[in-house]
Formats: sequence, C-alpha cells, structure tokens
Amino acid sequence: PNVSSVVIPEGTTVLDAECFAKWGLKTIVIPSSVKEIRTLAFSTNPLESIVICGDPKVNKNAFKKCIKVKKVEWKPSSYTCIAGDEGFPLVEHFIIDPSVSALEEKAFCGWGLKEIDIPANVKSIGKEAFENCRDLERIKMKPDVQIGERAFYGCESLTAVNEFEPNTLPLELIKSSASDAFKACTGFN
Repeated sequence: PNVSSVVIPEGTTVLDAECFAKWGLKTIVIPSSVKEIRTLAFSTNPLESIVICGDPKVNKNAFKKCIKVKKVEWKPSSYTCIAGDEGFPLVEHFIIDPSVSALEEKAFCGWGLKEIDIPANVKSIGKEAFENCRDLERIKMKPDVQIGERAFYGCESLTAVNEFEPNTLPLELIKSSASDAFKACTGFN
C-alpha cells in the first residue's frame, strides 16, 4: 500500500517482521505498549520521522533502508543497530539518553551526525558503533570509556574529542580504545 502514516493502537505489544515494510510511510509514532519491534518491520519506507515511546526491544535492521529519516526520538535502556548498515544519513543531531550505560555494535553506523555527547554513564562503545559517520566532527565523552573495534572507523570529518586540542586524540582515550577504533579518521594527526 501507499500509506504515509499509520496509528499503531495503544495496547499493541509486538510489531512483526516486515509488518509495515514498503508501505510508503513518512512518519511513525510507536506507543509505549509496544515491547518488541521485529527485524525489517519498517524497512524500505521513505520515513522522515520516527518516535519510539517506551523502551521496546528493537531488533537489528527494523528500519533498514529508511534513508530519508531526519528525526529520531528514542530513549531506550541501550542503543542497538536499528537502521542497518545504511544508517540514517540525514539525522544530524541526536541526544543519547543519560541513563544508558552502553552503545551496542553498529548502534549509529552510517548516521549523518555532526557531533555527539556521550553521557558519563556510558561505560562502553561497541564495535563499529559510529562507523562511517562521515560528517561527525566532534565527540564529547569520558576518557576512560571502553571503545570497541572500528567504533569510529571512517569518521573522516572527526577532528575534536572532548576539549583537547583540535586534530589530536587524547592519550587516555587511546589507552582505553581498540587499536583500530579511530582508523580512517583522517582529521587526526
């Protein structure tokens, strides 16, 4: 069908795999009653806005190939990869909920973020969490956060971490990072 928006009734608990795939949706608000959004549930839609209320389990690639997304509102207990390897290249700003303690593998892979503040509560950043965020220029985070393999790989615009001198990675951060966490970040010396 070619439907630009859908109202998911309060009381719905599961959104099955591919249930809204290729519908033509532009906006979606997911009520707090939803406990699980399954794989590819909203894939291949021209979505521009996603609002996820509550804290459902969002399976990997639930929003795969939704590359027109400009706005995401979501406050989960942990961030997972919901957009597939394509990411949300038009989402430039996102606020990570301060209660989150981990950013999982590929959580923001391919997003169009310009800058990101990682809350002090975050203890680890998973493998490829921000991989290919090509427009990411600035990160603010604790220097002792554990950073996984290729976490910032391909962030070619990245030139500032915390309040340190531009184009320089702080030694404390290098010590707590996988050896290739910042590989292909061409903005650093």
